[in-house]
Parts: sequence; C-alpha cells; structure tokens
Amino acid sequence: MNPPLNTDLLRVELVKLHLTQRALAAKIGVSPTTLSGWLRGAHRPPPDLIVRIEQVLGLAAGALLPDVQGPRADSCMPEQRQGPEVR
Repeated sequence: MNPPLNTDLLRVELVKLHLTQRALAAKIGVSPTTLSGWLRGAHRPPPDLIVRIEQVLGLAAGALLPDVQGPRADSCMPEQRQGPEVR
C-alpha cells in the first residue's frame, strides 16, 4: 500500500508558491484528476511521485509523509513491565 500524504502541507505549499493543481500535475507528469484524487484522499500517490512532488515544491525528503509513531522501544523493555514480584 502506498504511504499516506500530508495533504494539508501540500495545499499550503501550493498557495505559497502560487502554483495551481494543474501546474503541479504537469510538472510531475500526472493528470490534474489524479492529483485531485490524492488531495481528496481518494487515492495515494506512489512513493516515487511523493519524492517528485517534494522536489518540485522545494521540500525536504519525507516532508509530505505524516509522522507515524509506533510504540516506543523502551515501553517493551522487561524492566519496565509491571507484574508480580518473583522471588
């Protein structure tokens, strides 16, 4: 499955750069309808096109990928678990 896209940031950057959806679509080689679907959340762009969008907009790599945090590594450490005391 393709990664989710931070559409809020993408919209903000389009406005900041005075770039239309149609213009961005042309720059990355997709149809305006495809880009519109990504912005609506109906579809997700493939990772290579997320990279291309970031390049066109002058964003850092990974900027359009929302932060995804799993469980912290230290939460699984045995000394952190609560349980009966063993003697």
